[in-house]
Amino acid sequence: MAKKVTLQMIADDLGYSKSLVSLALADYKYVHTETKSKVFLKAMQLGYDFKRKINRSLKFTLVFSTFTDLDKPYWSEVVTGLTARLEELKVGFEIAKYDKLMPQYEFLSNLIKRKNSGIIVVAACDDEDVRILSQPRLPILLLDTNKTYTTKCDVLMSSNYFSSFEAAGYLYGKGHRHIAFAGSVDASISFRQRYNGFCDFFKVHGGGCKIVPLINKGDDQFGIVNSKDVAECLKSGERPTAFFCANDPVAIRVFEIAQEIDLKIPDDISVVGYDGISSDHPFMKILTTFYTDRHAMGRTAADMILKRYNEPCGLPVKVEVPSVLKEGGSVKDISI
Repeated sequence: MAKKVTLQMIADDLGYSKSLVSLALADYKYVHTETKSKVFLKAMQLGYDFKRKINRSLKFTLVFSTFTDLDKPYWSEVVTGLTARLEELKVGFEIAKYDKLMPQYEFLSNLIKRKNSGIIVVAACDDEDVRILSQPRLPILLLDTNKTYTTKCDVLMSSNYFSSFEAAGYLYGKGHRHIAFAGSVDASISFRQRYNGFCDFFKVHGGGCKIVPLINKGDDQFGIVNSKDVAECLKSGERPTAFFCANDPVAIRVFEIAQEIDLKIPDDISVVGYDGISSDHPFMKILTTFYTDRHAMGRTAADMILKRYNEPCGLPVKVEVPSVLKEGGSVKDISI
């Protein structure tokens, strides 16, 4: 039998005190969000039992695909907010890994045996996954999933299209008329929505502007950006004055490539990112980005799944959490 994972084991692994780990998992307001995320992620990696000992009539399952990159602070912050809100609502939860290689009946029968009240699917999920996970006929919520456009169940995601429309307007207002979009639209639905919102701004407001779409399949580890295309664009005689990047890791990669060819940000090139991730990379200290409140997104997800449980016959709803501008020092105003 596997050894039970305790708070002390998590604390020892992270070099934290047991009390700090306890406060972080309880979402104590004076514990830094990044610390909460690290504790929650480590607890998941070690196999900590999140099931609470309080006898509760409701219990939801958080389903993660084996392809979900939980090492990213983005997801750990989302789930920290989600589980904290479920705790406030006196609702139980547990975590399950969905493996496409596992027989469907085995995973679904386990969900039914656990007497779940509903399912929250986090991140990586496609139409076939939705079909399979819907079979137990439980309330289901897709939380910022990246491979499906389904309208058959409730969906919560970032306001990718409208925030990117706003990002294009921000660069336009700074005088930029020759702008590149960097990020593979095949990487996720979010990237494609951000590209569409960005382009549509210029269709409506940007007559005479030149858009450079660097949207080919990524050649990096995660397939999110084609570094070769970015390098060629930066080296070209008609280099764009600004880049809007599909997310912050793409913006970091643009920064690194610019450094390699001795281009300065923002003097030579302006850069805007998306997500506002927690990262120790030096460029994040100055990056202008559109920040998504992942903690608030998680809390909203908890409220949505509970509402669906109480109103099972209502029409599916889609909720978008707006991303807001967080100005740094990576954009030069050339309108003056």
